[in-house]
Amino acid sequence: MLRRFALATVAAASLAGPALAQSDDGTRTPELMHSQIGENAVNIMIVGQDAFGDVFMEVALLHDLPRERDAEIASRIWEERNNTAPIFLMEAARRYASYAPEQALYAYFLARSRMIYDGQRCVDSSALEAIALVDQFAQEDIAPLMADAEMVRAQLSEVYSSGESFTHTTSPWWICSSGDSAFYAAQNGATLTRNEWLKLPNQWPPIQDTIRNNMLANINALATAIAEQ
Repeated sequence: MLRRFALATVAAASLAGPALAQSDDGTRTPELMHSQIGENAVNIMIVGQDAFGDVFMEVALLHDLPRERDAEIASRIWEERNNTAPIFLMEAARRYASYAPEQALYAYFLARSRMIYDGQRCVDSSALEAIALVDQFAQEDIAPLMADAEMVRAQLSEVYSSGESFTHTTSPWWICSSGDSAFYAAQNGATLTRNEWLKLPNQWPPIQDTIRNNMLANINALATAIAEQ
């Protein structure tokens, strides 16, 4: 079944996202939300318990706010970066791009690494497909900055050195709920236990190692390309 996601407008953006706390048994009951797009298309998203559709719509609201508020919005998101889903950092990145390009790239690479970390912790690997969709939030503003290889290398190195890729406390449910298993559970009115959608914690350190290694490989490749210019 084709699922189509689109920017939506909601009443308010809370910049909130619950952590997967010890008191949370991880049980999730996803729901489907349908909305008509034009005459022939229907937007279907997973919502409930801060699922992908919930956070996507909140970021969509922020995305539509005037560019004159770039500094205010970017600052607000940045202050809450460890308590919100990484998708918000993509919006911060595009806002920073208008006046603080280095910070924009830092926020962008941090968002990417956190999204990959969250996505790779999902049992359902199809959840990783949402990263390309989320990336679209910032691409128009971030793409021009990518032409500065030295700035790109420097900011990617900063993210690598900071260790911030793994310090956020929000539950990976935001992206895990974008996968096929959550969609079919919602379609069938089923509930997912923690182990059905989230990998065991002892599997997380190797995921972190892989992400670190990939970042370091990209940093070294950029350094080599710059040196050869």
